[in-house]
Amino acid sequence: MLQELSNKKFILIDNDKIIRMSWEIAAKKAAINLSTFSNSQDFFEKENTFTSHNTIIYIDYELDNGVNGIEEAKKIFDLGYKEIFLATGYQGDDIVKPDYIKEIVGKRAPFE
Repeated sequence: MLQELSNKKFILIDNDKIIRMSWEIAAKKAAINLSTFSNSQDFFEKENTFTSHNTIIYIDYELDNGVNGIEEAKKIFDLGYKEIFLATGYQGDDIVKPDYIKEIVGKRAPFE
């Protein structure tokens, strides 16, 4: 499975520095190409450096300043990204999953 993931680019958008650091450590151990952002605005500023067809995006449900990850995920989807996951500590049943989000997952890096 890691071989198939090594051809992908991973992006994590999460305002929690500890979460970003833990993903970065796991990515390094697994030789995964990962970029992390503390907010969606930083991602949008660099978005043109990624390609939508091989990029998997994980975005936090609650970002700083009341920014909602579901709303930001829609903007990302509209840019052509189709592999978008909502990463949250909430129970998946507590959140209505829109069609443009593949799955609601926890905060653990998928390549650990």
